[in-house]
Amino acid sequence: MEVASQELKRMARLIDHLTLLTDIDTNSQRWKVRPVRLDDVLTLWLEEISDEARRQLLVVVDENQCQLSINIDPEALIIVLNNLLDNSLRYGPEGSPVVLFIDEQYDQLNLFVADWGYGIPQNLLEHVFDRFRRLEEHRDP
Repeated sequence: MEVASQELKRMARLIDHLTLLTDIDTNSQRWKVRPVRLDDVLTLWLEEISDEARRQLLVVVDENQCQLSINIDPEALIIVLNNLLDNSLRYGPEGSPVVLFIDEQYDQLNLFVADWGYGIPQNLLEHVFDRFRRLEEHRDP
């Protein structure tokens, strides 16, 4: 039941992402940017991810920065965090840790991910943000 539940959540996220892409393409006003505390968004996100993913994840953020109020759509930030984590878990060695560093400088929130995956070949970096483009078929572990 746990596996089925997690797969249903994953499929729901994929549908949400496709809907989001459609909204972006049509200039929809879906985004609900508002001031939110970073720790509130992180708490929501950590409750959403699987227990297995949570065990492999280390979030590093300064205690003072956790209480930052940032102007963002919390749903959008959660989508970004999910994508970063999913990719790190999918392309890293099984069971390897994923470290997420969150830092605020100059009124900008910076997210850094460290994982032990194979990385992306230099010649494919320009395609990382191409929609529906899969780069893993070009990877050679």
